[in-house]
Amino acid sequence: MKLAIDIGNTRLKAGLFDDGDEMVKEASWAAFSLGSLTDWLSGYHIVSSIVVASGDVPEGLEEYLQSRAIVLFLTHQTPIPLMMHYQTPETLGRDRIAGAVGAYMLQPNMPCIKIDCGTCLTIDYIWWDAENGASFEGGIISPGLNMRL
Repeated sequence: MKLAIDIGNTRLKAGLFDDGDEMVKEASWAAFSLGSLTDWLSGYHIVSSIVVASGDVPEGLEEYLQSRAIVLFLTHQTPIPLMMHYQTPETLGRDRIAGAVGAYMLQPNMPCIKIDCGTCLTIDYIWWDAENGASFEGGIISPGLNMRL
């Protein structure tokens, strides 16, 4: 099984995937604890994990995951199938990088726009052409619905 964790500004979300990349289980916590994750994963053998952290990584989570499986923490330096044309990739939210890669993987070999409605609203543009391949061009970020209200 593969574990994907998204640490946002207000929630920690997790998805558990089988070998065919189908999600078999998902969860979301506003108040996260290692105990809740341990209980949620009970009975599953995790072989690899990816963590996309836009918010703070809960204390002990990295060590816990490393004790169970191979773990990748996505950063702007992680190799991805897109060229990065964002001027300051080190300041780009990791959730935006993951979303751009996901959008490209769902719609390869064509330009696309990715919209994410969370704590913030982000709209990103992924360009593709036959000569240069795919590239992350950037986009906009603005307050999400709750922040606007």
